[in-house]
Amino acid sequence: MRMNFLKSAALLLVAATVAPSVCAAEKPRIIGMAHMAYYVSDLKSARDYYEGFLGFAEAFTLKNADGTDHVVFIKINDHQFIELYAEPVKNYGYIHDAGFETNDAKGMRDHLAAMGVAVPATVTKNEEGDLSFEILDPSGFTLQIVQYLPGSKVAETKGKFMPSGRISDHIDHIGLLIKDKDITWKFYSDAFGFTKEGDGSKMAVPGSDDRFELGWERKTPVEARFHIKDHICLSNPNAPKMTAELAKKPEMKEFPDAIADVHQLGSGKNVVELYDLNKNRVEVMEPPKIGDVVPPAAAPASTEVASAAPAAPAPVATAPVVAASVDPATDEPAAKKGGGKGGSKGGSKGGSKGLPKKVELFHPFYWAGADALRGDWQGDGGLVAQVVPVMDKIYSKEDLIPQQEDNAKYEVHLFTQFDQPHDIPVAILTGTLAGDTLPLTGDGGWTGSIEAGHLKAKSGDKSIDLQHITRTPPTLGMKPPKGAIVLFDGKNMDNWSKMMEKEWLKEDGPCNWHLVEGGAVESVPRAGNCISKQSFGDAKIHVEFRNIGGPTNSGVYIQDRYEANINETYGSLSANPNGQFDNSIETKPGIRASRPVLEWQTYDIDFKAPRYDASGKKTADAVVTLLLNGETMYKDHALGPVILNAARLGEAPTGPIQLQEHGMPTQFRNIWVVDESK
Repeated sequence: MRMNFLKSAALLLVAATVAPSVCAAEKPRIIGMAHMAYYVSDLKSARDYYEGFLGFAEAFTLKNADGTDHVVFIKINDHQFIELYAEPVKNYGYIHDAGFETNDAKGMRDHLAAMGVAVPATVTKNEEGDLSFEILDPSGFTLQIVQYLPGSKVAETKGKFMPSGRISDHIDHIGLLIKDKDITWKFYSDAFGFTKEGDGSKMAVPGSDDRFELGWERKTPVEARFHIKDHICLSNPNAPKMTAELAKKPEMKEFPDAIADVHQLGSGKNVVELYDLNKNRVEVMEPPKIGDVVPPAAAPASTEVASAAPAAPAPVATAPVVAASVDPATDEPAAKKGGGKGGSKGGSKGGSKGLPKKVELFHPFYWAGADALRGDWQGDGGLVAQVVPVMDKIYSKEDLIPQQEDNAKYEVHLFTQFDQPHDIPVAILTGTLAGDTLPLTGDGGWTGSIEAGHLKAKSGDKSIDLQHITRTPPTLGMKPPKGAIVLFDGKNMDNWSKMMEKEWLKEDGPCNWHLVEGGAVESVPRAGNCISKQSFGDAKIHVEFRNIGGPTNSGVYIQDRYEANINETYGSLSANPNGQFDNSIETKPGIRASRPVLEWQTYDIDFKAPRYDASGKKTADAVVTLLLNGETMYKDHALGPVILNAARLGEAPTGPIQLQEHGMPTQFRNIWVVDESK
């Protein structure tokens, strides 16, 4: 009897132990992001980039029938890869597919089929020896659903090919540019159970730290936009340190444009944008900080790696100018209310024919007040500083309204040097002016103050004592050389005309901007852009400008086509820097060499026009070297076909210079050109 009781108890225990796996099989689900697969035109260069430069290792390679390499698997961790396809591009944006790992490929296939998603008839093993199948998402992207199996090529690499020097050990998210966000949200929610985060631009993968990002734009995007939006995002705990280490690598000579941008999010996380030679984007982001909203649970298992006088506060800015809003997705002023037929043909000539017109919105322009604390500080202690009134940051945002209490607030950014490539502050301190003293506290244990013309601060055994300086650009006030064509000398605008709104190369009467003190001219909101009456091909161009408040959106267009932008980015860690060619170069210059608002700045541009043969066929791109305040932003950089509004002009051997008026006043002076076409 006792024996029977023990046997029964044992049987019950066994049943309780196996019941979960026998009686309630786990539902098919997405475990996390498996891979991003890119097309590459040069497999050797791609290997040099991802392995030699970024520090990853090749786990295995799939071969073509003739024995040549077809697909290279670059390993991030035991569950995540970057796949490089050596074959002609078949999709826009150079994306072959995005991979999601599942616990049950056949079950996931059946689930999707029940939803009405087009799926293959069966799920079979792929070349790697894993179960997988492909589907299309609502925007037409290929998604590969993969279930790793024991004995597959992926399984055989477990714990291997993960060098400690690689830049990341985890894919934070995969991002794709989509067509319709509501349809896409519903698809990824119904198909995979993804849940929205924040504004819905990111979706969490339940039970994982991985995420999926949706990019959307107001306008039908041209192909270049897919390079910018379609990306893989990798985690790295210290993005500035990683960037500095990459910048020192000898491979930077092979990949001079690899580090495109370094910026800081509002949460304090640092972000680096990297591009390979095919302009495939690899974003690197620091993991969530304390206080960030992140989905709970852990990622799939992976092997770890080592991986002046006292200052009074500036007066509250006023807003006597009301300016037209700008669509950030198109770089266009918002149109007056009206209908449209929709659609966009895109192509090399660009334009926006048929696009729906947008309701015109308004935002105020705030003139900046003088501030004795604003600007650059230098002295003892091995660091320099930028002091930024919080008011300056507020008036640069169209949707923020300054408050009285903001008037005495400041940020202090500490750097090792001024104007360094891809630089991020060593520390950021903040404070509110109290009388003649600005007390400061910041990250990394930094504390200090600005008082009696000295910025003093310390953290541990590190201390600084800095004084306010003005860094004058080396060519500021430079006289035109012999033979130069003077376009503006402060006396009149006789060498300029108003640009016709729809026909950029045509004149539309005189340029009605205002002459102001100091031999300058100030753009007048709603008065239109101005173009030079003379056209230029190869040329050296000198322009002096200054921002007088914010938000600022202006620019200098070479040949009326290639825009070197102007904005108020002093102290900004995220906005596009001054001097960036927004509409003709995909990568950002990587240096923030702007001067504070109200200080004069310089552009010195050496431009080589595109070349054409006798039949009119373009044989060489335009090339530019641009210096902002003496710092090289671009050197011998090819300018691609222009996009956005200027795309309607195409490219040409010559064209006028345009000074842009974008609904906000900006000042210019001392503009001259050395025509080198002859």
